[in-house]
Amino acid sequence: MNKKIYGIILAAGYSSRMSEFKPLAKYKDEYFIVTILKKLSFFCEKIFIITGFNAELLENEIKNTLKETDLLKKISFVFNPNFSKGMFSSVQTAAKELLNIANHYDYVLLHLVDQPQISLTVYELLVKSSQQSENTVIIPSFQHKSGHPILLKKPILQKISNSETNETLRNILEKEKKNTLHVNVADSAIIKDANTDNELKNLNNQS
Repeated sequence: MNKKIYGIILAAGYSSRMSEFKPLAKYKDEYFIVTILKKLSFFCEKIFIITGFNAELLENEIKNTLKETDLLKKISFVFNPNFSKGMFSSVQTAAKELLNIANHYDYVLLHLVDQPQISLTVYELLVKSSQQSENTVIIPSFQHKSGHPILLKKPILQKISNSETNETLRNILEKEKKNTLHVNVADSAIIKDANTDNELKNLNNQS
C-alpha cells in the first residue's frame, strides 16, 4: 500500500532568540521556510504551515515568493490562536487539522522551521521507512541521537489532540518507545537547528 505523507511545518513562534523572524531568515539566499517547502514538495501530498506570530507577513511572503508555482497549490496555512503558549500548542493545532484528513495508514511529517539544511537523503530514508513500517512513530537518528523531522501516524495525532496544553511532545513520544522506529542517517543536520544569530551565521558559513 502506498501511504500518503502530509507535511507540517511549525512556524508560529516569536523567534525571540534571533534578531530575525526565523521562517524568513535566509539560508543560501532563500527563506528558511521556502527551502523546506521545496524539499517537502517531493514527498508530501499536502503541506500545512502552522502560523502564529507574524502570520500575515509570513503568508504574504510565501505567496509572493511562490506565486504561479505548482508548489503553492500544495500549501495550506493554519493559524494557531494559542501560539503564545509555546510549540506544543502548534503541534496540537497541526494534529487536530490532520485528524480530519489523514487515514490510518498515512503519516504526518512534523518539521521544525529552523532546519533548512537537512539533506534530501534524510527525507528519502524516512519516506522509504514509512512505506515499509507499521510503527506509529518514525524518528531519524544520527550517532544514536534522535532528531527531526519525525513521522507520526493517526493514533499519535489523537493522543496529541487529547492532551492538556501543558503537555510536551517529548513526553508523548517517550510513552511510544515500543511503537517507535529509529532510522539511522548520516546527516548531523537532524540534530542541529538555528535559534540564534550566531547559529544562523554558522549555518550559512558551513553551507
